[in-house]
Amino acid sequence: EQQAQGGETPLHAAIVTQQPQEMLRCLLQCGARVSTKNFEGANGHQIAVDSGAPVSIQRLLFYVLRSGDDYNRAESSLDEGAAALALIQFAAAGRVDDMKKMFA
Repeated sequence: EQQAQGGETPLHAAIVTQQPQEMLRCLLQCGARVSTKNFEGANGHQIAVDSGAPVSIQRLLFYVLRSGDDYNRAESSLDEGAAALALIQFAAAGRVDDMKKMFA
């Protein structure tokens, strides 16, 4: 993976400049590694947290790291996590009909 003199990668730059999630997903699909550290020792997830990136971006990068820095493996975890979160939200709001639709 290409790194600038300060150790930044294209993924790091996209995170810091708060590019849309689609841009990050594209970089990850093309082989960008969340675990690559800049010269300050921060990986992509740490940079996202430190720069105040949206929680959805932090979550994406966390799941990629947790999946061995493999975006494709992380994608299935994200789908499962999103479904679980939707169920929790529906249960908390008493939205029985919406819960039934998920299991139909």
